[in-house]
Amino acid sequence: MPCPRGDASNFYYVSKLNTYNFTICDIKSKDTACYVWHEGEAKRGAIEIGSCLLKYIQNLKLKAEELDSKLDIVFYSDNCCGQQKNQYIIALYVYAVYHLDFINSITHKYLIKGHTQNEGDNVHSLIERGVGKALKSGPIYTPDQYVHIIRNAKKSGKAYQVNELVHEDFFDIKALASSIGKNFSKNMDKETLKLGDVKILKVESNDSSYCFSYKTSYEDTEFKTVMIDKIGKTRNTANNITVKKAYREKIPICEKKKKEPPSRLTITRIRDKFEVHGTVCDVHKGHSGRPRTATSDESSTAVLELFQRSPNKSSRQGARESDVSASSVLRILKRGKYRVYIPKLVQQLNDDDPDRRLQFCEWIQEMVIREPGFMGSIIWSDEAQFKLNGTVNRHNCVYWGEENPHITIEKAINLPGINVWCGLSSRGLIGPFRFEGTVTGINYLTMLADSIFPAIRALYGNDDFYFQQDGAPPHYHRDVRAYLDQNLSGQWIGRRGPIEFPARSPDLTPLDFFLWGTVKDEVYKRKPRNLDILWNEIQAVCREISLDVLIRCTESVVTRTQNCIDAAGHQFEQY
Repeated sequence: MPCPRGDASNFYYVSKLNTYNFTICDIKSKDTACYVWHEGEAKRGAIEIGSCLLKYIQNLKLKAEELDSKLDIVFYSDNCCGQQKNQYIIALYVYAVYHLDFINSITHKYLIKGHTQNEGDNVHSLIERGVGKALKSGPIYTPDQYVHIIRNAKKSGKAYQVNELVHEDFFDIKALASSIGKNFSKNMDKETLKLGDVKILKVESNDSSYCFSYKTSYEDTEFKTVMIDKIGKTRNTANNITVKKAYREKIPICEKKKKEPPSRLTITRIRDKFEVHGTVCDVHKGHSGRPRTATSDESSTAVLELFQRSPNKSSRQGARESDVSASSVLRILKRGKYRVYIPKLVQQLNDDDPDRRLQFCEWIQEMVIREPGFMGSIIWSDEAQFKLNGTVNRHNCVYWGEENPHITIEKAINLPGINVWCGLSSRGLIGPFRFEGTVTGINYLTMLADSIFPAIRALYGNDDFYFQQDGAPPHYHRDVRAYLDQNLSGQWIGRRGPIEFPARSPDLTPLDFFLWGTVKDEVYKRKPRNLDILWNEIQAVCREISLDVLIRCTESVVTRTQNCIDAAGHQFEQY
């Protein structure tokens, strides 16, 4: 956190005095300790991090006395080797476990790289938010201002405990490591340990000699142990190890930061700016530089009128016709609140289709008013074909190079596939059922009698229901219509049925506007290799669709039919 910090343009050229904050969060008690110092007092390496850890551990003595037992401490952190994954931190843990009588063990778990976000990051986020709010009132000039911000960063719960450190508060952790031992890299199996590979570090009290254990993978079941050799000392004399101070005096500021103070002229200009504008911040921020002429009011008006007359033009066409660059055209359109709208592909309707669609939608609305649970009694059905080959979107296939590599994408045709029937209702899916070969009126009738209707009766029991099918040729087969008339007299929806279903209306059937697209997206992601696997994946995806989704899907038909009525039977999905 640099000082000074603010929007004043002069600060950009001023060398900063950095303030450091090391945070430790107790996940169980929700206590947070922040150790703050600036670079004039100490650096930010293993000595400083180790000193903060030692102070934190020493402060846990009261907690151990309250619990009347030794503590087992577990630390979590990222993998920074220069600060917390090195022999000096290990030596610190060894010292704490062997020489502080209220510590039983210390474990340090290093989070997986790329997944190191923890409670400390949340604390730092709140602190940065507090810094942002403070900067609105004026610049930050001294480290003391950061201390005040940290103390007040948390608005609810326990406030952060801030420990201000000076150079006398830091311990020589490197000298401590030398006094404890020299072997931090050879385990008892004579294997070389790379500290950068350690995932879990553990130090427990051992009566014989100093040691620590480690794992290089979270999947390891056993710890490996490293015996730390003491340098010409027995255990008894080693118990007299003391921690020395790291710094006798403040850290000198580097020469490049010892610049001349602002001149009298600079101070005068800052004062004048404050008197005129009431602030020392950059009042011209975002408005500096050469004024733009291509997007002047005159050019903007001409470009907007051009696109009002021909809204289908591309930005490059508009640039050529208006003699304005393409980037300026886009800037003008954006400033004029214009947005790009992509056309939606819809089914083309014949002249008499809107009337039939309107008739069907009005019947749905009337039945919903008459019977509130009516949508739950309709079983929507349809067939779809699944192929083994997935589709390739060439729009996203690019190759950057200095020359044309003449890349081609091979796409197989006439690959095998399967035809699938499925029914959808608010009580669940019926099927899916697989056709063997092409769908014809005869095998569709066989499936109705042998598979579909028994499955419907198992789901609905003796309750009445309406069966919907579209006007595909197999559905229009004479024997199929006779079978439906015999088993569902007056209660099936379809081509020339008791309730006429309008042709070319995929926007009114849940299988077309929801189910098939959802199932195909998921199935093709799994890239089935043969028809049997393809069929298994289709069944698996259908089983994964929840009942709540199906209920919302069937209920959405009511809204869609009303939208269709509002559009006088014409297309409504583009609105």
